[in-house]
Amino acid sequence: MKVIQRLLVPCLALICLLIASIGTAYAANNNWEHEILVYSLEEYGWFYDHNADNWTRWKSDIGVTNARDPYYDFWTEMNCGGPECMHVNSIRRRNAAVTVNNMVKSIDGWPDADMVFFYGHNTQIQPQWSHSFNLWRFFWEPAGDFWIFRWGQFTTPDWQTWGTPAEPYRYHRNFITDASLENAYAVFYAYNPLTSLLIGEDFTDGAWNTENTYNQFAADAHTDKLGDNDIEWVIGHGCNAVTVADYNSSGNVVSIPLGVNAWKKSWGRLHTVLGHYHSTYTTWEPDLNPFAADIKAGDVIKQAYFDAHNGIGSLSDPALGQPAAISKSPDSCCFWWHPFGLICPSWGCGWDYMHSETWTNPMTDPFNADDYYYTTSWKVAE
Repeated sequence: MKVIQRLLVPCLALICLLIASIGTAYAANNNWEHEILVYSLEEYGWFYDHNADNWTRWKSDIGVTNARDPYYDFWTEMNCGGPECMHVNSIRRRNAAVTVNNMVKSIDGWPDADMVFFYGHNTQIQPQWSHSFNLWRFFWEPAGDFWIFRWGQFTTPDWQTWGTPAEPYRYHRNFITDASLENAYAVFYAYNPLTSLLIGEDFTDGAWNTENTYNQFAADAHTDKLGDNDIEWVIGHGCNAVTVADYNSSGNVVSIPLGVNAWKKSWGRLHTVLGHYHSTYTTWEPDLNPFAADIKAGDVIKQAYFDAHNGIGSLSDPALGQPAAISKSPDSCCFWWHPFGLICPSWGCGWDYMHSETWTNPMTDPFNADDYYYTTSWKVAE
């Protein structure tokens, strides 16, 4: 993923596994439109690195203050008693409890919630950046298979081979070799070594399979896309699983279809996806208390998330730390034909998900996909 060391969320010896704490809200709210699932990864599982001949975290630690981790202050803010608060069945999971199984299962997983909040390492394949980053590589020898962890294996422009036959994505159950700008994937790394939830491969049409550990004997089968059950909002906090913009040759931040091309393959009746389109320092992550307070007060969800990032930015890198969003918008918002579902403007449309939907008054699901198109939004430093 996009990695900037020094307290960075990338787009985030003795072997010791931190026992995950799983909490359930004890509030009195029974609003079934307000079930929340929080997944927070500040530490990842250990894996043996044959290159260094020792055990190491398979992904780097990304600890932040409680105000910036949805597991803590956001959860506390939403855990109240009014109809604007989260449902009593809401669940939070941390570290070792953030597994592929806990994300994909139909009960108490991503499908069984209204809002999913993921804090941890996430990214896109094929990536849009052009610098070296860390990578686990698989090797086979007659004596057995093994993995090694290498830093800086890619140098420009070799990064463009990630997700291709030259450098397959090997963390998932299948080797991904067909990633491109037109055929992208959004990656959410799980706690267990070499595992992930892969948007564009999971939650797709027909049957799809997952594995909870890298050496699971047989895959688990699933069906349904995102939103076919309850889920309406996904927040991929930190890093760049919602890449909707990038720098052009002139250095300006402009729209690109990478994020939509990844998410649309898994998009059922989902409403909005929020996250970041570039990278961010952990010290630049916004406090989430204002976001929680704003959505409970009836603010538009997308705008409340963007507002939480006010004051964050860099004059030298205007995309750094900034939020992004992908939504569905009704065709009635369009002013002209849109052959690719990406360019139709929504100016003047007062009731689409991006610009109008609130936590306290959610809109109905987009049942007929042909009546909607994808719209994107991103924010630069202010």
